[in-house]
Amino acid sequence: AFSCRANSEVNKMLDFSLNALEIFENENDSLGQIKALNLIGIAYFYNSMYEDTLKYLLQASELFHTCKDNFLQSCVLNNIGEVYRESLVYDKAMEYYNKALQICTDNDYALNTASILGNIGEIYYKENKFTEALDYFNKSYNILIKEEDMISLGEAENRLGKVYCEIRSYNEAEEYLN
Repeated sequence: AFSCRANSEVNKMLDFSLNALEIFENENDSLGQIKALNLIGIAYFYNSMYEDTLKYLLQASELFHTCKDNFLQSCVLNNIGEVYRESLVYDKAMEYYNKALQICTDNDYALNTASILGNIGEIYYKENKFTEALDYFNKSYNILIKEEDMISLGEAENRLGKVYCEIRSYNEAEEYLN
């Protein structure tokens, strides 16, 4: 399923994840179930089937009481936040992003922290709160520079460029977009 995700083979990813979930349930393997449920949710998210996405991600979230994996929990919570953000339910998105962010900062998960900060910034951007968006995008950007994550850095620079365009700081926008 992970391999299919990397190759953008969403239907195969879903099939493998559903099969894995069945095996993990039979083996009573909570961590495996969470991983499979997360991937199932992601597959539905890629197909814009947000109700199904939430069903599986919330089911994964409920299983964290049976096993502890802070990193995976932060990922699941972030994914739930993304569903709410795409559904334009920004208050719920922020609730889940903040839960995920707390786990990441408590455990020093730098790249997840950067991702979540960018997602929060995206909400502020969509709400035309450009000062707040800029603050969160800059925090994310600074982490990505430190971590030397060049792929995510490009996305962060694009986001910063968009905000600078909105506030008519065209020199800064051009710098980040270039």
